[in-house]
Amino acid sequence: MNNMKRSIRRIFWLLALCFFLLLGYLGKLTLVDRQTISGNAYNTRLRYGDDTIRRGEIMDRDGEVIARSIPADGGGYNREYPRSRMAAHITGYSSVGKTGVEAAENFDLAVHDLIKEYFTKHQRIIFNGDGYSVQWVGEAERRGLPNIKSMIDSVEKLTTQKSVDLFSKFNIFTKTELESRQEVLYETYAKTINIEALTMIDMASKQFIPAVVRYTKSLADTVVAVQDAGADASAQRELLKAVSEKLLAMKGALEKLKQAEAKAGAISSAKEKAFYYRDEVKTAMEALRKPVDEAEMLVDREVWPVPGYGDLIFEV
Repeated sequence: MNNMKRSIRRIFWLLALCFFLLLGYLGKLTLVDRQTISGNAYNTRLRYGDDTIRRGEIMDRDGEVIARSIPADGGGYNREYPRSRMAAHITGYSSVGKTGVEAAENFDLAVHDLIKEYFTKHQRIIFNGDGYSVQWVGEAERRGLPNIKSMIDSVEKLTTQKSVDLFSKFNIFTKTELESRQEVLYETYAKTINIEALTMIDMASKQFIPAVVRYTKSLADTVVAVQDAGADASAQRELLKAVSEKLLAMKGALEKLKQAEAKAGAISSAKEKAFYYRDEVKTAMEALRKPVDEAEMLVDREVWPVPGYGDLIFEV
């Protein structure tokens, strides 16, 4: 009998404890969490009465509507998003509850808060300085960000495990498709530089060097004529020497470019060829451009075979 009383007493206190715990939890929901619950997007009570209200339109900076209310068949209004998910990260939604701008009573304040949130969340990749300066190299390293200096270097990142997992997760590309696109990018880069290099070789061989040769002959004739007249031809002689040096540099750089271009054509691997064009052919092209640009500043404008920068800007 005593054992039964003790068991009943234990059950009573256990039920009492559960009751007070439940009472405390209900008090917490009512007094502490009521704001959170009332604004929760999963609270279905929020939609009661919303269907009868015609909410205003949300537009982007170009005036295009990205959210609007349209009449529903049974009366009231439904919310429509012409861009579907494309603008969802900004507008949020208004169905069972509201998020984003849709949840705002004051649009201007909502946009301000949204910008503040995004800037704070993505501060790590925001840089307000010169992204092409040496300063950014050190800043990127400090932030732990990659500093990819050329397009061809970035192609390698397309097939890293992280990239493959990302594209595969959203069913955008498979690993094989990424490798295919990587191959296409390598080939496109190599072909583009190849076309530019061949064009440069053709222009240097048929236009720039012949033009400089004609100009040096003209200068040489001028030096002789001035000397024969008994005048000082030192200025003409110095100009002739300077132009001849640029001509010699152009000829040497042209031959190196031709050699680099010939070697590139023999490479079969798309990736290896792309990097060779970046490291060797492009470098040889820059080496040829330097004396050509310098010669342009010395050669008579009437002799130079193509329009100069001044002609392109002010006369074309």
